[in-house]
Amino acid sequence: MSEHYTRNTLECTAYCGRCQKNTQHRVDAGRQGPCLDCIQRIEKRAAEEKAKRLQKEADAAKQPNLFEKTTEEKLAEHLVFDATVETDGSLTIHKEQTGEKP
Repeated sequence: MSEHYTRNTLECTAYCGRCQKNTQHRVDAGRQGPCLDCIQRIEKRAAEEKAKRLQKEADAAKQPNLFEKTTEEKLAEHLVFDATVETDGSLTIHKEQTGEKP
């Protein structure tokens, strides 16, 4: 039969099946909760996986597809226009000189 704890109890010592030893456990709503050592391992693993996923997403965003055409190249295929590249890298298209390619 499981043990019930008072409302003020935060931790208790109990056997953990994963760790195979007596460890500190969190007490949730008067009942024995998960092992504190296991919680730390799980949170550490989750943080590492999240960091790897974020790094992978950042790398994917940095590395464009090598064979994909840029927006400027796609526009150049279909439109005739006069444009200037600004110092901040933006493209200014002059409307009076745009049109479809024949």
